[in-house]
Amino acid sequence: MRLHYTLGPVQTFVAQARKTQDFWAGSFLLSWLAGQAIYAVHTHGGKLILPSVVDDQNRLIDDLVNAIDSAKHGKIWPNELHMASLPNRFAADVPEDFDPALCTQAVEETWEKLSQIIWERYVRPIASIGKDTEAIWRRQVGHFWEQKWVISDLFTDLDRRKSWRTHIVPPEPGGKCTLMGSFQELSGHTRGVLQKSFWDLLARQVEGYLIRENEQLCAVAFIKRVLPLVADEVIGRVPQQYPSTRFLAAIPWLQSLPHTPEVHRDIASYVELVQSSCSGYRGDEAKSIPVLTKELSSASPVRTLATLKSDFFDRSSFEDKEFLEQHKICNQRQLLQALDRVTGHKQVGVPGRFYAMLLMDGDRMGDHLKKQEPRFISAALRRFNSVAEKIVAGFCGVTVYCGGDDLLALVPLDSALNAAEDVKKAFGTCFMEVDLALRPSISAAIIYAHEATPLKAVYGKIQQLLDEVAKNTIGRDAVAVAVWKGSGVALEWSLPWQKLYYGQEHVVDILVQEYQKQVFNSSFIYNIQQRYIKSGNFKIMEDGFWKKVLVAEYQKNAERKLPIDQVEALIDRLTHACTCFRRDENGAIRIIPDKFSIEGLKYIKFLAEKGVE
Repeated sequence: MRLHYTLGPVQTFVAQARKTQDFWAGSFLLSWLAGQAIYAVHTHGGKLILPSVVDDQNRLIDDLVNAIDSAKHGKIWPNELHMASLPNRFAADVPEDFDPALCTQAVEETWEKLSQIIWERYVRPIASIGKDTEAIWRRQVGHFWEQKWVISDLFTDLDRRKSWRTHIVPPEPGGKCTLMGSFQELSGHTRGVLQKSFWDLLARQVEGYLIRENEQLCAVAFIKRVLPLVADEVIGRVPQQYPSTRFLAAIPWLQSLPHTPEVHRDIASYVELVQSSCSGYRGDEAKSIPVLTKELSSASPVRTLATLKSDFFDRSSFEDKEFLEQHKICNQRQLLQALDRVTGHKQVGVPGRFYAMLLMDGDRMGDHLKKQEPRFISAALRRFNSVAEKIVAGFCGVTVYCGGDDLLALVPLDSALNAAEDVKKAFGTCFMEVDLALRPSISAAIIYAHEATPLKAVYGKIQQLLDEVAKNTIGRDAVAVAVWKGSGVALEWSLPWQKLYYGQEHVVDILVQEYQKQVFNSSFIYNIQQRYIKSGNFKIMEDGFWKKVLVAEYQKNAERKLPIDQVEALIDRLTHACTCFRRDENGAIRIIPDKFSIEGLKYIKFLAEKGVE
């Protein structure tokens, strides 16, 4: 018989994050706990259909399941578990006498073990300062996870089961958690001296920096936050430092720092001053990005600079009272002068402010599972999972989750689109290697977000961008991008993957290069928008005339000296980037008539300027 199982909540739990480490921990906890249910099936005679976690000899091949197996035998899996690799739902063929309660019991017991270690070590010693802290802890830990399962040959029956609302969460009174706003914070106090005393003590219990000033967490959020401190006792080795959004935004800057004696001298002076006068300055965020660590010469001061917390790259950090107190900084002016000498070099400048979040998901996988042999699909996805994370790492990104047909990653601004394209190609290649009549495609969403934008908001938006835009509006097998600045979403652009190319040319790459070479500029983009697109004038022009008008518009500027054939080629690329496409029900790509959009050119301008206004 076939078992279908799911563990939740998913989207809200992952999204409730203030730091990238929260973001990673939420996804990892879900994957690890789902792995307990998977392991229960594996050890009781079941055979996983989706995902595939064993090879042809029934040997475990997934690192996370191997870590679970090692823990069950009192050992620690030697490999670092830096990525969530198992989906929150699975399908398996199980013996007739298999009891699905084995899955739910495995999850509950493991969660209880983890939470008890954290309670005893960090919370219990100060619980007496709180008001009913232990009762709050037990209530939240005991009623958080929602597990559902069905026995059915149909993959869709699990979705029907999920629609039955049988999981009732107890009421949560009192002051609320700053991370998971519907849950009561652990102190039980509502503001005041006692609440502050509780959280000051708990912050010291967990090495201070893990809990910010004015942060009050519920039990589940606290477990998520301190997971790296106890993981080696129940899970295995996990990253102790996870790159922040600020560090991810600074990666292109670190990579571009010139290796000249003058720049190296000023970097070395600044780093030495930080090391001699500040406490807690070491970040080691680059450790999670091996390609970057390898790229930065071990003898270079740039390598040493990259070991600092990324806050030390930014001048505005020294205006933050909490930052100054946390790092015991008394020579603020001297540090600023040293940093200004570094960024004052013409070829250096200041670090960027934007990073990219990448979300990818297979198209109509449910339909493919119903119509085609699941084990072939599972085999292809197993290959995909093994290569996708390596592709992201090659672009100096970090994969938060890659399991089944889904991928979630954080990537530097300048490499996100190329990383997405390479992952898309790998997805197609993996399915070419198995015997399927119809091969699924994959869609992607990319949000370029300002480093200070709340992760919860970015994650919520990227879900909508993928589902409603790339899949529903464009028709799948597509990519949708958005730029989120301080005031909100500044642009959106979407198109089928194939239309990133004009002939053999990659439109985005070529136009970014031409913008950077001043072949065209923001004024030309603005004029196209105001005079022709926003006004609707393009609608009354025939195709040939439209091109002639834009060529004439370009040549109005006497400083532009391109030969006419190069001007026409440029206008062809720009027009292509303004054209709106969608895929019809038969998979054919159609041009949407009477619709042009400047969003593609705004996106190219953003990439060319690296998000700098």
